[in-house]
Amino acid sequence: MFERAIYYMTASSQHEHWERHWSGREIEAEVKKGPRKAWWPLLLESLDGVGRDEWILEAGCGVAQFVKLLQDRGRQVLGIDFAADALQSAHQACPELRLSVQDARSLGLADRSVGMVISLGVVEHFEAGPSDLLSESARVLREGGQLFITVPYFNLIRKFREPWRRLRRELGRPRDLVFYQYAFDPAEFEQLLAADGFVIRRVLLHHSHVSLRNDFSDARWFRILFADPRDPEKLRSGRLRRVASVLDWVSPRIASHMMLVVAERRSDAPTSTGTR
Repeated sequence: MFERAIYYMTASSQHEHWERHWSGREIEAEVKKGPRKAWWPLLLESLDGVGRDEWILEAGCGVAQFVKLLQDRGRQVLGIDFAADALQSAHQACPELRLSVQDARSLGLADRSVGMVISLGVVEHFEAGPSDLLSESARVLREGGQLFITVPYFNLIRKFREPWRRLRRELGRPRDLVFYQYAFDPAEFEQLLAADGFVIRRVLLHHSHVSLRNDFSDARWFRILFADPRDPEKLRSGRLRRVASVLDWVSPRIASHMMLVVAERRSDAPTSTGTR
């Protein structure tokens, strides 16, 4: 059995993909969506363990909607991303935000200088794996600091499909496809976190309806069940969410799209001397 699912995309590079991804989004619209996230209440709860005078780092902030949401709550937040155009757009709309063009795998921050690192759907996009970002997060976090991180979840449906997906890809993979992301099994991700001195405190599996939509939208049976007969390009989102909620009631492991992990930096986490 594979430990991860692997996904590819049509683009020349990750950098090109993310610049294009964020180019059509504005911080004001994204801010309105932020509190609707399934994990938002857990993030607010986790903030209780971060002092008001401590820094929060969002590693891979995109157009910085969560930087703004947290700063508006009186928090000291730094958002970093390698998508310079996205950060420039966010800065133009909200010049009060603290934003910096950086690679989350090599931060210009001092050791143990941050109380929380937030990373939302970022580490899965590194083809070499998440270890570099996790080790940098451990380096800049203080002892007992929190890592609030989301990654795609290698659910039971994906585990069943992955061998066939890989076989089809090897037999007929177009040459213009490049690596996009991994979906992680919880056991493997826990081992990766432990290697960098983290211990998991909370796990939340969520967004099964997104998994069903993303993984099966091209299947004929999916279109029969969920396409709107008045407009086949649209889905009956209410019906899709009801089916997803039934699957979640049986077990969130069946179809959840994402896995949120709240982890704590142990005192024996590796660290370097000074900034990188």
